[in-house]
Amino acid sequence: MFRLKNLGRKVRKLLAICETCQKVKHPNWKYDVESRPHLPERKGQLVSVDFYGPVPQGRGGVRYLFVCLDVFTKYVKLYPLKSATTKACLRRLTDDYIPHVVKPEMILSDHGTQYTSSPWVRGLEALGIRARYSPIRNPQSNPAERYMREIGKACRIYCERNHRKWPELIPHIEAWLNKTNSDAAGFTPDEMMYGGEAPRLFADVLPAFPEGEAEPLTLEQNEIRAFARLNKRAEERIKRKKRGQRKWQPAVGEAVLVETHHVSDSNQGVTHKFMRPHEGPFWITRIVSPSIF
Repeated sequence: MFRLKNLGRKVRKLLAICETCQKVKHPNWKYDVESRPHLPERKGQLVSVDFYGPVPQGRGGVRYLFVCLDVFTKYVKLYPLKSATTKACLRRLTDDYIPHVVKPEMILSDHGTQYTSSPWVRGLEALGIRARYSPIRNPQSNPAERYMREIGKACRIYCERNHRKWPELIPHIEAWLNKTNSDAAGFTPDEMMYGGEAPRLFADVLPAFPEGEAEPLTLEQNEIRAFARLNKRAEERIKRKKRGQRKWQPAVGEAVLVETHHVSDSNQGVTHKFMRPHEGPFWITRIVSPSIF
């Protein structure tokens, strides 16, 4: 008869360093990796684009919605399209967005084929615009994704009985988004983009403001105040501790596993359900930012 001292502790330690177990098992916690917000200083500095759809074909044969968001002002422009092509996107930018809204210095998009094609890159270069891309399989890094939820919510409310009437709703959704006060900036997107004051909904009922009240802020004053408020809110989000997550700081020379997204192939007789969700180990050689290495 024999006895192994601290057998449970030794088994747990062995399983914790097992390479196969680390690649196959899903962790029971998430790591809180510091992320950096998009914080442009003026309108037009960064415009985020994305597609909503395909959806049921509506009036005019449209099936997609091209979403353009100015990240600083939160001003949204929505373009119904028949097809999600590079040519259609560039046409909307050159014919309407740049002349009537703002000329972007940089356009942020995902890695869709419309945005990674050479016509898209060359077309933006001809307009003096730089193309930038969000990380692969990380859609939340594209600010336009946040507005997809609002568009979908409005369509679910007003298009429940007839899914094909969504194009008629687009002008109203655009107006709702642009005339609603932004809690982060403290102004409406319309005020930030074009200046002036937000319309008073009860101006005909409530008494007018007394004489001698301060004049409305100029567009430049709006931008200065909004940037200060956005910067403050971004710092608060960074400092805010996320519950249920562990803090992790990457270090040069550290070994890490990378999450992968496999694709099933019936011809090869493989399914992504049986593939290991992590690959590695890989060694960190350079740290670009707290979330990029």
